[in-house]
Amino acid sequence: MRDPKAPESVGQVPTDVADEMVRRLFADGTPDPDERILFPGVGRGELVEAVSRYCDRHDLDFPESVALETNEGLVEEVQELFDELPLDIRHLDFLGSLPDLGEFEYILSDPPVARLRDLSPEVREDLAMRFDTISADEPGRDEDLYLAFFEQGLGMLAREGRLVFVTPDFTSKRGHSAIPELKRRLTTFHIEDIDASPVESPYDQIELDVVITTVAHAEPDPEYASEVDFDGVQEALTVPYDIGVADIMTQGPMSFYPDDDVHDVYLSLVKNDYDAAPVRERDSKVCLGLVSKADLTGADTGTLADGYIKEIKESLLVPVTSSFDETLDRLRERRFCLVGPKDDVRGIVTRFDLNSMEVYFHLYAKFARFEIGLRNAIRDYGIDWEDALMDAGISWNDVKERSEKYSEKSEVAQDVLDILLLSDLIKIVENSMIQEEIGFNQSNLGIRPSTINDLRVSVAHYQPLIHTMDTTSWTKQRTTGDFTEIYEALNGCLESIENQNYV
Repeated sequence: MRDPKAPESVGQVPTDVADEMVRRLFADGTPDPDERILFPGVGRGELVEAVSRYCDRHDLDFPESVALETNEGLVEEVQELFDELPLDIRHLDFLGSLPDLGEFEYILSDPPVARLRDLSPEVREDLAMRFDTISADEPGRDEDLYLAFFEQGLGMLAREGRLVFVTPDFTSKRGHSAIPELKRRLTTFHIEDIDASPVESPYDQIELDVVITTVAHAEPDPEYASEVDFDGVQEALTVPYDIGVADIMTQGPMSFYPDDDVHDVYLSLVKNDYDAAPVRERDSKVCLGLVSKADLTGADTGTLADGYIKEIKESLLVPVTSSFDETLDRLRERRFCLVGPKDDVRGIVTRFDLNSMEVYFHLYAKFARFEIGLRNAIRDYGIDWEDALMDAGISWNDVKERSEKYSEKSEVAQDVLDILLLSDLIKIVENSMIQEEIGFNQSNLGIRPSTINDLRVSVAHYQPLIHTMDTTSWTKQRTTGDFTEIYEALNGCLESIENQNYV
C-alpha cells in the first residue's frame, strides 16, 4: 500500500495478490464487451497488468477502462506501458472533484493508507465536507483514508457492479473494529467477502498486513440500515392533516361561581395565565357570563356577583365546529375566544394555543405538500435550478456541493431537487419564469416569500409559532398578525400549485 506521507514513493502490489484480486473481481462471470473497469490510483499499473493477464488466459478482450493517478510522471509511464489497451489514463485525484465519468461495472484499487488522526485538521475538514465516512473532529483510532476511497468508489459503481480493494487487515489488533464501522458507514452496500488470511505487507514502512476486500451492491444489511421507500414517504407526506378549534382549545376550562371571592379568582387567573374565564351557576353549571383578569385588577374584597360578571358577547364566541382557518381569523381580532354557545361554553382558545402540537402537525402536512408541489413545478417547467440559485446569489461552489450531496442520497431521491431545502426551492422559483405562473412574489403574497421558509424552520425544529399575544409588535417577534399573513400566503400558493396539478 502507498504511504501518503511519502507521495513520491509508490509501492507495488505483489503479482499473486493482484491476480487474486482480479479473480475475485470477475468471480460472477467474465466482463461483457460493453462493461467498464475503473482503476483509482493506478500507480505503476500492476492491477491493469493483472487484468490483462486474466483476459489473455481466458481469451477475452480487455474491457474499456479508465485509470486515475495524481502523480503526473506515473500517468505518462502507464500510458506508455499500456498504449495498446483501451485504457483512458487521467491525471486526477480520486478523492478530489471529479468530472462525470459515468458508472463502472468493476472497480479495482490499492487505496492509500493514512490514519485520519495523523492528517491535519484542515485536510480532515475538507474530506469530511465531501464524505460521510470521514470525521472532521476527533476521528476514531481505526478511521482511515481508505474509507473515503470505498465511499467514492461505491458511488460510481453500477447497480450490479463489484469493487475489489486491497486494504488493511481488518482482523488485526489495530483494526479489529473496522468491519462493523465500514458496514455502518456504507449502509446502502453490502460487504460480500473479507479474506480472513492476511497477506504479508511488502512495504517496510507500513506495519500492517493486508487483506482483499470485495464489495458489491446488495440489499442493505438490516443490522445496519433500513430500506427507505421514497414513493411511500412522498405519498404519506401528501396526506392533509386538517384540524379545527376543538383540537386546540382548552376543553372544560377553569370556571368560577358567583359567590367566589374576587381576590382568590384574580390570583387563580394570574397563576394559570388566563385573561378570562366563564362564570357558572354552582348547581346547574349553566354559563352566566365571563370574568376577566383586567376587571379584577385592584379588587380585593367582595364576590364576583358584586358587578364583576360580564355578559358574553356573540363576537367573543366561536362554534365548536369552526375550522382552523376560521379560528385563526377570529384570534387575529382578539386575544381569546370562548368555544360553544353562550349558555354552554365548551372551551376557551387563546392566541398562544396556536403553538399547540396539533398546529405543528397541521402545518407540517401543508409544508410537505408545498415542497413537493414546488419541486414538481420546477421539473415540469424545466427550470435550470443551478442558474436560478446562482442568480439568487448562491456561489458556484455551494451549488456544486448540492449536486454532490445528491450523489450520496441517490438511492432514495429522484434527482437533486429532492435533496434541496425549501429555502433553495423558494430561491429557484423567485429567480425563474415560474414565479409569475404561481403568483409567487411579494406583491401577490403580501409577504416576502422567505418568511414562509422562516415559519417552516419553526415547524421543523418545534420552535414557537407565535411569540407574542399582541397583534402587532415593533420587534422581530412573530405576532398573530404575522402568522396569519404567512398562513394565508402558504394556502394561496398551495391552491395555485394544486390547481395546476403539481401536488
